[in-house]
Amino acid sequence: MNFQHHDKNSVQSLLALLRTTQDSPASQTAAPTPGTLPHYPPPSASTRPDPSVSGVPSQRQLNDLLHSLNSRGTAAAQTPSTSSLQAEDSQYSSAFGGARHNLIEPFGPVGRTSDPSRLPYDPQIRTTPPKTPPADKARSGSFGRSNSATKAEGTGSTTREVDAGKVKGKGKGRALPGDPEYGVMGFKDALPVLTELLAGDEFLQELRKMKVDQDTLERRLWAKQEKVKAEHERRIKAEKDIARIARKTIPPDKQLEWSQKLSGDLSTFHRQSCLPAIDGLAQRQRERLEALGVPGLAGEAGDPKARDRVRRIMDVLQAGMEEG
Repeated sequence: MNFQHHDKNSVQSLLALLRTTQDSPASQTAAPTPGTLPHYPPPSASTRPDPSVSGVPSQRQLNDLLHSLNSRGTAAAQTPSTSSLQAEDSQYSSAFGGARHNLIEPFGPVGRTSDPSRLPYDPQIRTTPPKTPPADKARSGSFGRSNSATKAEGTGSTTREVDAGKVKGKGKGRALPGDPEYGVMGFKDALPVLTELLAGDEFLQELRKMKVDQDTLERRLWAKQEKVKAEHERRIKAEKDIARIARKTIPPDKQLEWSQKLSGDLSTFHRQSCLPAIDGLAQRQRERLEALGVPGLAGEAGDPKARDRVRRIMDVLQAGMEEG
């Protein structure tokens, strides 16, 4: 059927015919409630339609059909405005006894253009307004220069003045490497320099190398000392065996003689082998530390203050090496 070219009178006549048919006893069936569709049982081979009952549409379906036909005719002539559409909705709602929001319209209101579809909400997509620079940054300072440039220039001058003050104070209050006063610097003045040196990885590596050389020398001297003791035991072994076989005790004067002999051998070894090796190692370590910039290592060997200062400085270096 084509309802596009029917006029209003034909539609009204069709509606009257349908209403007359609806008044028959066969049409007294319960109309579906608003918002629900009528339920029809599925056809089967055993059940056959009753010829006495005709499939007559309900009152509300006829109202919907009439409203859709009228709306299509009006939309073909001209596009209605929003106010006219609202007036028509209220008119049809009062005329046919039901609000339009209860009708089932799968494809939206008839005769209206749908709004553009929107993307689903995504919490990860956020629209941020464009950032505007603060008002104080946009202001210009004196002579057409901005405040930021003025602040940067002022900060740079202040930094240069502070750096210059540090350099002046450092050159005036502290001796530099190579000066005669640098080697005899007191422990209190040398402590900041030692702290700065211990912060470097290369300086700590040099300290570890010197520690390894010192440990190697000490192990070698200890092995030689044990060899001197073994030689002394080999010389007195024969006399100890004779006294054991004869079941005689060794006289105290003999034991004292052996002890004095061992002490003499060890003293000779320490004087001839250990002391020169240790002194040479200490001299090499001192020269290496002075080359690395360690202060306060100079002084007379017989000066107790100089020895105490050097000992305290070496303790600080060893502690810093172990912690690093």
